[in-house]
Amino acid sequence: MKHLLLTPVICTLLVFASAAQAADQPCRQARSMVDRDFQVRDQTCLIAGPNHVRCRETEIAENLSWTAMDQRCPTRTDSACRFARMDIDYARATRADLCRRANSSSDPACVTWRGNELGRFQNYKNVCWND
Repeated sequence: MKHLLLTPVICTLLVFASAAQAADQPCRQARSMVDRDFQVRDQTCLIAGPNHVRCRETEIAENLSWTAMDQRCPTRTDSACRFARMDIDYARATRADLCRRANSSSDPACVTWRGNELGRFQNYKNVCWND
């Protein structure tokens, strides 16, 4: 008799677990898009230069991917993730601004901030994408 009572409970739990996994799939896809678009933008702007139209186009695509991820993924409220996100947002904006003003991806300040940005992006992924 106990077995018969537990079966509906277990089935209900399995349904909820499956629904939770399905809800995570759009988030995982959005994260993959951010990761891909980050790498594409980084390489495009490095090769074409920070003021080239292709660089700007890939920056726009990357920004759209971040927005889509923000919409599809649950908001993390832990301070480590919030600070990591602020760090990567700051590094992305600073790198873009410095490199555009220098008009060169090989300018020392641009190179430094590109390194900062890459490190902060990796940190963001390690801290916030660990679920």
